[in-house]
Amino acid sequence: MDEKSKKEINSLQELGKFTKHWRNFTFFKSMAADGFVFPAKIVYLYDDCKKQIGDLTNVMISLGEYNKPGKVAIFETQLLSPQYFHLDFMANFQTYHCDGEYNLIITGNSPKVGGNYSVKVEVVE
Repeated sequence: MDEKSKKEINSLQELGKFTKHWRNFTFFKSMAADGFVFPAKIVYLYDDCKKQIGDLTNVMISLGEYNKPGKVAIFETQLLSPQYFHLDFMANFQTYHCDGEYNLIITGNSPKVGGNYSVKVEVVE
């Protein structure tokens, strides 16, 4: 198995850990068998993680039965616009990590946001 495949599998496992923890909370809404929608605080570090922006919005996670596995989509807000920020993520392009407080951390690299970036998805009630 190549390194990219291992990274994707690890990201999917981390996403599974995140959804398993939150799935029984009422505000973590199930979408048929395919995923979840929930409110979240987003903290976006960009420009090689030197700048920060944050906002409250909804997030959708697709586990892959009907859509691509491991898709995370942050709903657009006035501050978080797809014109300036990546709002859709895939386990085969980004790295996912579920931290000790069950926040989802998404990391990647893109010239659109000035290099390395990190997105913290913190579930809110």
